[in-house]
Amino acid sequence: MMIKYFKIFVLIVFQISLVQSSAFALNKNDCKSPSFYIKNINVDFTKKSIIEARSLAEQKARELAFTRLLLRLTLKKNNLPVNSKILQLVDFLKINSEANSNTRYIANFDVCFNRDLVINYFHENKLQYAESYKKPISVLPIFMPKRFYFMG
Repeated sequence: MMIKYFKIFVLIVFQISLVQSSAFALNKNDCKSPSFYIKNINVDFTKKSIIEARSLAEQKARELAFTRLLLRLTLKKNNLPVNSKILQLVDFLKINSEANSNTRYIANFDVCFNRDLVINYFHENKLQYAESYKKPISVLPIFMPKRFYFMG
């Protein structure tokens, strides 16, 4: 009888740990290239239906994110028209928060762009860009005896 309850307890703990580990894994590395990850795009649309408002909000979030990406990576300000090809450069949209009614949609998005497609787009349009990398650094403390502090 005790073994039966123990097995049930172990099964429940295992399932809880599995769900939590998969949830944490989703937030760990949202986008592979941090230079191509645009955060906190706020949109607010009111239309006849919530479906239309949400669709326009997602499209506007992609456009705003691409404009911010251009400002981040290109060397000079470019006024490129936003078309369907640019909207296809997006890997995914992450919804941080959203609120809606029957006609209004308000959301905060994070947008991840596909690095290879964006770089190809820059080459096709002859845009000069600069990509930034963050390398991990290690700081090693050096301990010195007191006699080295007084050079007198």
